[in-house]
Amino acid sequence: MTPFDTIESAQQFIELLAGEVADTRNQILDDIGAATHVGPSRRLDALHLADYKLQQLASHLVGSARILNDLRMLRRLLLKEQMASSDHDGQSYSERSELKSALALQSE
Repeated sequence: MTPFDTIESAQQFIELLAGEVADTRNQILDDIGAATHVGPSRRLDALHLADYKLQQLASHLVGSARILNDLRMLRRLLLKEQMASSDHDGQSYSERSELKSALALQSE
């Protein structure tokens, strides 16, 4: 299984990446605080740019997490509709239980 076989695994990756971005941003902010006392420099400018880019990345990760959550909810909705329509189509008990098992595995 690859890291992105399921929506849930992609969500976990996004969460881990967002945590690393936050940690890195905290380190950059500490470096900015230390470099500010020295005075203006190219290093300080570079640190501010790095902080800005990390803010952008964090914002994109929040958006990505929301999109993944929306996709997960849509998948659940579609699978529930599929189960409901299959109940009316005379699907056998074993076919319905297989579909329910597949739904349970995907939501884990």
